[in-house]
Amino acid sequence: MSRRVFVQIPNNRPSGGGKVANQLVNLFRENNYESYIVLPNEVYQADWLMNPAPTINIAGMKQICRSNDIIIDNWNDKYTVAETMRAKADIKIAYWQACTFCKGGNLIGDDFLINDLGYTHFWVVSKDSLNYLKKKYHRIQKWYLVNPYFELEAINQIRSGVKAKDKILCLGRKGNKYIKVAQLLFGSRIKFEVINRKFTESGFYRLCASSKFFLCTAIGIDHKYFKQFVKILLNALMMEKKYQVMSIIVPPGHKEGFSLPPAEAALCGSIVIGFAMGGGLEWMSPDTCFLAKDRSYLSLIKKIKEALSASDEDLHTIRENAFRAAKKFSKEHTWRQVEAFIQELS
Repeated sequence: MSRRVFVQIPNNRPSGGGKVANQLVNLFRENNYESYIVLPNEVYQADWLMNPAPTINIAGMKQICRSNDIIIDNWNDKYTVAETMRAKADIKIAYWQACTFCKGGNLIGDDFLINDLGYTHFWVVSKDSLNYLKKKYHRIQKWYLVNPYFELEAINQIRSGVKAKDKILCLGRKGNKYIKVAQLLFGSRIKFEVINRKFTESGFYRLCASSKFFLCTAIGIDHKYFKQFVKILLNALMMEKKYQVMSIIVPPGHKEGFSLPPAEAALCGSIVIGFAMGGGLEWMSPDTCFLAKDRSYLSLIKKIKEALSASDEDLHTIRENAFRAAKKFSKEHTWRQVEAFIQELS
């Protein structure tokens, strides 16, 4: 009897976690597993992705789920955990995308790591997260590293049809204060294209391929910055008339998941300037990008200046080094990690 694989997420709207979940389902299906994205109620596909995965809701999963199946939770709240534990699947995986945990109302924080809620296995998306979680949560005897992957064929196809312009691409919701400082200092030398709108996967690839540089100002969350994040969450809850106390459990430093945009930018041919965080540490280095010291304005300014002054030969070398470093996160690479886990179950 063949296994089915169900990957649960809270919604199918644009997000890094949602993208990883859809890719994971597609990867299972390409390797002859029946697999689905599972949503709480309404069924809809991630039409912002180039290849959205098939989708069902929790009720649909419960109807077809068997003991031999696998459930993978990308988001652990009370409702999701309860439904997962009631399902017949023997293998129940918590696949965490970062090291920051929100707690309050329906959100359980890191309870699933501290207490035995019924998960049988624990996956993590980057080595940085893996090392931190292993040290902090001793109850978990074994962790499994399952990296995201990048659609190299689709990226190369888009990249080949776009000519790069002399500009710096920035994602406005990621470290906006750093972007404003950079614009103030270098805006007269080079155009900054700051994206604050929603975009599709293919649209983002085209933006990266059309930009000579990509400014990576993702800084994660720590105790210095979490108050603003809590405020955003509380405002969202108040809009839904859910008046709750919210807290965030944050790791020291910049431990996070695997930021996809800088790696995608590098694969599209855009030269990355800025901070490495989480999974970025697995491919970003002084040889592959203009790497700034974490959260340092002075270091970021210095690296932008270096990038704008670099010779075409040096930029070509960095571009090629970055492509080689990031392309290791391929479908084949991720499937080897998943397949090793499945074989261990046998």
